Amino acid sequence: MLESQFLIALCVVTAGPWAASLLFRGRIEWVALGVVLVGTLFGPQFYSFHLGIGMSFDRLLLIAGCTLCAVRLIQGEVPVPKIRKSDIVLAVLCAWLMLSAVRAGSVPDGEPPTSRWMTFFLMPAILYALIRCGSLRQEDLNVLISAVIALGVYLGLTGVLEVAGLHALVFPRFIVDPNNWEFLGRARGPTLNPTGNGTILITAFAAALSRAVQRRQLEHTLYLIAAGVIGLGIVATLTRSVWLAGVLVVGTFAWFHARRYLPAAGLLAIAGVLLFSMIASQVDVLNIKRDKHLSAADAKKSVELRPVLAMVAWEMFKDKPLAGHGYGGYFAASPNYLTERSQDAPFEMVRPYMQHNVLLSLLVDSGIVAVALFCTWIGLAAFTAYRLYHFVGSTEDQKTIALTLIGCLVGYTINGMFHDVSVMPMMNVLLFFLVGLNLTVATSILPATAPVRAHVPHGKAISALPSQLQSGQ
Repeated sequence: MLESQFLIALCVVTAGPWAASLLFRGRIEWVALGVVLVGTLFGPQFYSFHLGIGMSFDRLLLIAGCTLCAVRLIQGEVPVPKIRKSDIVLAVLCAWLMLSAVRAGSVPDGEPPTSRWMTFFLMPAILYALIRCGSLRQEDLNVLISAVIALGVYLGLTGVLEVAGLHALVFPRFIVDPNNWEFLGRARGPTLNPTGNGTILITAFAAALSRAVQRRQLEHTLYLIAAGVIGLGIVATLTRSVWLAGVLVVGTFAWFHARRYLPAAGLLAIAGVLLFSMIASQVDVLNIKRDKHLSAADAKKSVELRPVLAMVAWEMFKDKPLAGHGYGGYFAASPNYLTERSQDAPFEMVRPYMQHNVLLSLLVDSGIVAVALFCTWIGLAAFTAYRLYHFVGSTEDQKTIALTLIGCLVGYTINGMFHDVSVMPMMNVLLFFLVGLNLTVATSILPATAPVRAHVPHGKAISALPSQLQSGQ
């Protein structure tokens, strides 16, 4: 206890002058990026303490960012952002989930619903609001993209070291702590979850691929190497949904960048499917030992649980379709449905498990209203990214921002079909940050109603960056 208090006091004394300087000279965008990086690498898993509520380094940085944003707004140094449909939908979603968490009340054990809502929706939404208040310059975009790629390279290398058993080279050390035995032996990274780690890797993979195509000569080679390292990390997660998402990112990338080569890409895809089929005929891909403390039979059982969990979700949905049983109250409400005898299904086997699908989890907890709001928000984000990428005035970095978000959406959606990624560390933080970043960039250059794509002959490039963005306004 004394050691923790001493460490907190030391951090306050050391960071005090830096924090004061940040309030006067810092940039909101970089603070928001810092929340993502610090939360991923040195989040609550690394160190946490209590000041009435659970605190960690990334949460302290988020508080500093809010203070900085308030000072900037009061001084008139940053404009109040224009309210868009995505902002309204997200605000309504967060309010609905808050009411749902309050309605859930207390739970027998585990994290209180309101605390869960604050961690996985309120704090990411605050980060979203911060980046929406930013005044992004061209150099800011370059730094943000480079940071995401660097994070992916680090996670890729760390993942390879984890799988290879070279734990002495892994940092931070808690990643390979045997006391946290779940998923040990896979590329679980600082999130301690291969699915969450894989989603971050897929996001960085999309950014690296985009940069590799845009750059020439040495930079092109370096970004290809970075994409290769990140790809190795994706493989090292040993998670089927992550692999699938990685393949879809490559397919999406090919669709955007090389439509005239699609026939050749299609032939390569067919060859890849045939090769995978040949391997699968020799190896049972569902019956692979992936974790040091999990047998191959248990790994296969995780696949068999999902249909049963879906049946439980359906029974719970039928009782409360609109508002659900209360956000964060699944384990308090689900036991009443595990004795269901109208269907011949082993419901008891899923008693200790949460829902393994992000939409089913939202549906059961907060009803069809929450699912509709969440899907609408994701759809708006994807459409904005698509418009930003195809807008004739978008720069290379702006296109990369759009493709990075699309990569994140692919990873989040595909992994969300098999896991509740919304309650994994940093998943909503990363998603909300990139959606806010993408919308802020798009708002500054996209016309409200004009078409975003003009007919341009092959081989001709268009560069029409507005002068106000070049000057950082």
